[in-house]
Amino acid sequence: MALVTTLASWTALAQSEVETDLTTYARALEASTPERGIRFRSVERTGDNTFRVSFTTSSPSLMSLPNAKEDKAAYAVNYGRTKIWETKSCTAELSSVLKRYNLLMAAFVLENPKGEPQSIALCMKNSGESKPSAPPGRTIGSWYDDVGSPSYLNATFTIRVEGGKTWLTRVNGDGSKGEYELAPAGDTYVKVGDKHGAYYVVTPAGLRINDRQGYIRTAKPQ
Repeated sequence: MALVTTLASWTALAQSEVETDLTTYARALEASTPERGIRFRSVERTGDNTFRVSFTTSSPSLMSLPNAKEDKAAYAVNYGRTKIWETKSCTAELSSVLKRYNLLMAAFVLENPKGEPQSIALCMKNSGESKPSAPPGRTIGSWYDDVGSPSYLNATFTIRVEGGKTWLTRVNGDGSKGEYELAPAGDTYVKVGDKHGAYYVVTPAGLRINDRQGYIRTAKPQ
């Protein structure tokens, strides 16, 4: 019982230290934004080694434009604003914090006053570091996603590098197919522009499928 209590106390202390360091970083980010266009709101644990850092903004220049699915110009504006948010949030300084506590990711979420996400930056522990790109035309791997439910189709995932970019191809059981751009960060691949914050981690056991809420399941190697 004493050992359990000690471990629980140590875990609580470690989480408190993580939250303190992430809060310090977030408040510095808030202060560095022109005219205090963002307000730090909270830090919360979302998984064993993932955290969410939330901010609020009412600045029109930081809000996402509506109808981006149908309006290509709006999509381009939103994409650019999200990339700026990623660059501002995911720095080498944050990377040192994540590495200090062996955290995989911190999701920096910018919301409007109604609590609706405007931009999401999935910051990995090697954020801000230069990484060698994979050779052109390289297939990184293929995995079979057995959903295990008759209500949903199983699928095959393939990650490859082509044309200087990294892509995920998903082929569903009915033959339909989708292709999505990924942002690589070591063995982690973030789905660009995904509203759910989807990202994938390549491991020896398979392709770990996650979103900003945390781990979902693992697709098996083919």
